[in-house]
Amino acid sequence: MFGTALDKPHTVGGVSVTHLLNTGGMANIYLGNAETSPVVIKRLKRKYQKDDRIVQMFRDEGRILSELNHPQIVSFHQAGEDEGPFIEMDFIDGQQLNVVCRKGIHQDRFLPTSVAVALMADAASGLAHFHSAKDDEGDLEIVHCDISPTNLLLGKGGKLSIIDFGIAQARFQSTRGRVFPGKLSYMAPEQVNRQKITARTDIFALGVVFYEITVGQRLFRGKAKDVARRITTGEIPRPSERKKDFPPALEELILKMLEVSPEDRFHGGAELAEGIASLPKSLQGSREEVSDYVSLVNEEGSRRRRTTTWSDARPSTTQLEQVLTVGKGDFMDVAADRETVVEQTDIEPRSYEVSAAVFVVLALVVGILVFVLFALA
Repeated sequence: MFGTALDKPHTVGGVSVTHLLNTGGMANIYLGNAETSPVVIKRLKRKYQKDDRIVQMFRDEGRILSELNHPQIVSFHQAGEDEGPFIEMDFIDGQQLNVVCRKGIHQDRFLPTSVAVALMADAASGLAHFHSAKDDEGDLEIVHCDISPTNLLLGKGGKLSIIDFGIAQARFQSTRGRVFPGKLSYMAPEQVNRQKITARTDIFALGVVFYEITVGQRLFRGKAKDVARRITTGEIPRPSERKKDFPPALEELILKMLEVSPEDRFHGGAELAEGIASLPKSLQGSREEVSDYVSLVNEEGSRRRRTTTWSDARPSTTQLEQVLTVGKGDFMDVAADRETVVEQTDIEPRSYEVSAAVFVVLALVVGILVFVLFALA
């Protein structure tokens, strides 16, 4: 069984909820109908249920998902209110992309380029769907805003699904253009600079993922101010500088995705999908190859757990948000990674520096008080 069994199972929207799968910044993720047709229930945390803006963002996620229907996007079932807002979606029996990559690294069997290309082709197809989504009033102008390895799920048969539209933006949102959340290391320059968000913003984020899963190294990591500077100035090493014999055609495609100016990138998922499809056939992978690779690393991981003391345990939520472990040395070191996760509300990407400074000052004040008290005793 998946997740942690609840002490007191309950019902949400007519669904029997029995297990906690994960807990995020704003919502808890539960498993429902575990014994019949499993589904996921995403429920806004109680502490946010009185914040009108966050509640509206959560409802917007349900509305956005209700407009989408594509094999590479998690399927929407219903949204409603039951002691707080909730969204019901498909349960995907799979693993996040970074988890699969880490397993391959542990086994000296890093993700083959053809498998990476096949995965990104699927992701581009999903982007194309929501980038071009329309309603009766015209283009919905949906932008995911949080494309990253933790939001790309690999299910059975090698199927990739884009998940978590919790901070996505769309035409109908009242908060559109005022909130710029996301994970700093996967933000586009315009996100960092608080400029207009478009479909090309998602292209940049997917470009970072594409770079990392083909080169085998993190692209942007380090102190937040340094990461922000590198993103906005286009300080990006060519893949061939980091990995010998990197395919030239693939390098040019990835670098186009990572252009600083949105106008110089692919215009959306559809154009990107065409670009990937035009790569040499020798680079093209298939769903079967993806499935075989995932099965291989999972089977090897199971064998190692049975025969060694090495643990392939699922990382914590914080680790999943902070690190894409697809490399060696410091690339595998969770403790060395200080990626800023900028969540809901209008938190500045560098707000962590203020918090850190306050913490240091408070620590010094406490230390001085303790010293004085000790001296007077």
